[in-house]
Amino acid sequence: MSLKVGVISPGSSARQVNRMKSGAFDGAEYSVEWVEFATTNDALPALISGAIDVALLVQSPNAVLAAGNATEPWTTETAPFVIVGAALPYVEDGQLVIVKTDSPIQSLDDLRGRSITFPRGSLQQYCWAKLRLSNNLPDGAVNEVLMAAGEARAAYLSGAIEANVANSWARSQIVAGKSRSIATCEPSVAPEYTVTLARARLLDDQATAAAVSDLLERSQTAEAWWNDNRDEAAKTYIEVASQSVAEAAASAKYDNRVRVPLDAETIAAIQDEADVFAELGVMRTRPDIAFLFDNRFDDGLTRGR
Repeated sequence: MSLKVGVISPGSSARQVNRMKSGAFDGAEYSVEWVEFATTNDALPALISGAIDVALLVQSPNAVLAAGNATEPWTTETAPFVIVGAALPYVEDGQLVIVKTDSPIQSLDDLRGRSITFPRGSLQQYCWAKLRLSNNLPDGAVNEVLMAAGEARAAYLSGAIEANVANSWARSQIVAGKSRSIATCEPSVAPEYTVTLARARLLDDQATAAAVSDLLERSQTAEAWWNDNRDEAAKTYIEVASQSVAEAAASAKYDNRVRVPLDAETIAAIQDEADVFAELGVMRTRPDIAFLFDNRFDDGLTRGR
């Protein structure tokens, strides 16, 4: 048996190299064909078309936007995927809005008439949406430029765009003295969920469902190895992603995840993403996304690190 598993490798394969370095997938009774994508926006069409079986640890807002922008509302029978796993960062310090160290911008209000960048359908977009709404910044007050993460960082560094929303990368910029934060998305307000998606009907086969269950467990073993071996994980970012020591340390600290149950807390948090995006008018509908969750693999899973 073989599973085609999509993973997100923004800018480099460092995340996937660390996943393999953990040894967590050695000895599986099924084979895994890993397919790397630059963004979740690239992975979702592959999942929906059947080109991959599973999308591992993708940003939850992408799944929400796919449901909310469907031409016809999805149902349990017609949804092209189900959510079979969820995770949060091991270290939850929240997304940051950053500007250059010498920028005159001191607050979110100072961004009126200026530009900010983040990827479409990302946790960064969700963070910005929550901040914008809580700070009474009307639609159009700030020029929102939607770019893939690598392009967004390049545009920000070049000075073409004045603010950026990010997590580990933002912190590495601050440590390097190149940027400073003007706002933080507190995890209690905008938790950074990633989700694992399985294509529709994949789990109808008992043996395949067992393989997906095992994949989820091995994925968490890999993430736990990473958390326990941050120095080794940082080396990967230096060697594979050509990051500085400061950037690599931030990536090693903030980029890995701990699995959490698909419980009422998880569903409510991801439903909030749908509600926020609907309020901002970036989705056709405001879907009730509870039907997308399949918690059959949650037995014995608790919240904790």
